[in-house]
Amino acid sequence: MLIPGIKAVKDDYVEKADRNYLFYIPDITEVEQWQAGERFHLVRIMTELDFLTTFSVGFESLSGKLLQLMESESVQRFHQSLGRITSAMQLALQQILNCPYQGMTKRMYLESKTLELLTLQFAQWG
Repeated sequence: MLIPGIKAVKDDYVEKADRNYLFYIPDITEVEQWQAGERFHLVRIMTELDFLTTFSVGFESLSGKLLQLMESESVQRFHQSLGRITSAMQLALQQILNCPYQGMTKRMYLESKTLELLTLQFAQWG
């Protein structure tokens, strides 16, 4: 992954399996590479920053980097490795990948699991 403009992240940065990350990197150039025949699941949650501001109560409990991003007047790049995927995250990911619902119920279920994953990430970081 090429991440221009973030000094703390190497140009040849590699995301690893069984890890989780939070980032906001507009205008990113990303190259995904895997070995032929390698089986993997990639779950990427994409949202607008405005969505997070709907949960504005309690921002003071966020990490300094994320708080700066949320309160900034200008667009900043942000990247944080959070460590290993926890067992609670693994369960939520399995539930997303094996969603038993269709239609509106599926959308509601997946959105709730997305919020659960974001909550677990913020808790892990905090």
